[in-house]
Amino acid sequence: DKLSNPWGIYVTNQSTYIADRSNHRIQKWDFGASLATTVAGSTSNPGPWSYQFNNPVAITFDPSGYMYILDAANNRIVQWYPSAPYGITVVSAIMSTPLSMEFDPL
Repeated sequence: DKLSNPWGIYVTNQSTYIADRSNHRIQKWDFGASLATTVAGSTSNPGPWSYQFNNPVAITFDPSGYMYILDAANNRIVQWYPSAPYGITVVSAIMSTPLSMEFDPL
């Protein structure tokens, strides 16, 4: 229920998503809720596996509802369908301190 070094944020009409960097997870707060829900990652358990992150710093969504997480210490971008137990690495490259990402609408 506590954030540790929150970094990225994504706001929808119904919820706020936060990249909880030092807890290695993505938290979702529904408007009006008193507690958040972990929707991606494994709390305080960093790692390279498809269900883990190591310092997630940014989050965004595509028009189909897929969530994309910039997993900085693992040098990757992970595609995650909300409610899925794991994600799929869609970009893996050596990055120098990545802090944000966005989709090109074209």
